[in-house]
Amino acid sequence: MSDLLKKAKFPPYPPCAAPQKPREANDMGQPPQINSTTQTGRLQTYLRTLHELNQQQRQSQGRDKTIKEQQRELEARATLGRREPLESQIHRWWINLPPCLQQRRFQIDEIASHCYGRHREHPAIREVAAALRALGWKERRDWTNAGRNRRFWIPYLLR
Repeated sequence: MSDLLKKAKFPPYPPCAAPQKPREANDMGQPPQINSTTQTGRLQTYLRTLHELNQQQRQSQGRDKTIKEQQRELEARATLGRREPLESQIHRWWINLPPCLQQRRFQIDEIASHCYGRHREHPAIREVAAALRALGWKERRDWTNAGRNRRFWIPYLLR
């Protein structure tokens, strides 16, 4: 065991702390006096910066409140669209499409992504399918290998 300790290389001890210089004494042999005006100035600067930081924090909280209010307004507007029946949402979406896009066939996921659900952001797929059938849309499957047996919905005006 002692051989191991002799062979081990330990880092040298840290150097001792250098002795600090004593504060210079004035002519009377007393420690130098700290100027009270510099202490007051430092304290005032410190308090001023604390006050400015406090004001910035209050302003940022005020901005957060306005952002929260804006989010509430957006959610309220979105809920107005959610109260609209699904059939009218789909019809409004399809009418607002350009004529070149109205000629194509759609997957149900594409249509559901443009509608609002009753309880969630988007409606359930079965509810969209029921609404499309109520509007007169027809569903067709692409049985080819390239089509991967997907179901497409054809608008009622193109049948």
